[in-house]
Amino acid sequence: MKNLIILLSLTTISFISTACQPVDPNQLARERAKAGGNNNNNSQQPSVVVTNISISGAWSAACVPDPSSMYRQDSLQINGNFVTSTATYFSDSTCLKPVYLEALNGLYQLTTDPYGHTNLSVTWSKVSIAPETDAIVKIFKQERLCQFTNWATYTTQSFNVGACGLSNVLTAQIARNGSNELYLATEQYLKQ
Repeated sequence: MKNLIILLSLTTISFISTACQPVDPNQLARERAKAGGNNNNNSQQPSVVVTNISISGAWSAACVPDPSSMYRQDSLQINGNFVTSTATYFSDSTCLKPVYLEALNGLYQLTTDPYGHTNLSVTWSKVSIAPETDAIVKIFKQERLCQFTNWATYTTQSFNVGACGLSNVLTAQIARNGSNELYLATEQYLKQ
């Protein structure tokens, strides 16, 4: 972890650039099979219905490897036109040993592009970061993450997204498969 600020920025940029790509049905099927959501052995695409019906509620994705050599589990809390996107980083592949948590808060709207795809357009306003280990606190302090040096274990710090070098806009294609599955770009979330 040479520069955690760059790491967080790259992780966010990676998420944003992935989220801006169209949904690939074959990728959805592969990810669904990896998550154990598709028990048959065919490679048919899942029945994904793009819709702008209510997406309110709590949604959670699977534990996945992150480019930072950690593991990450994403979740969404959507109420009214407010969304919180949380990425929890873990040191283990079972996502049981948290290292830190990063939550982005913002306002969203559902839009339809000229091709009929439903998009989730979010304007982020705040990022909250909570270190969970002494080792990550030391790294955050050394790197002056978000231009801040008073990091402490289990203490959440909140910043304007610009202070951390994060983009304040996200537009991602969104799809639903029944009432319990939501896809943001190619990432599958299950209703909690």
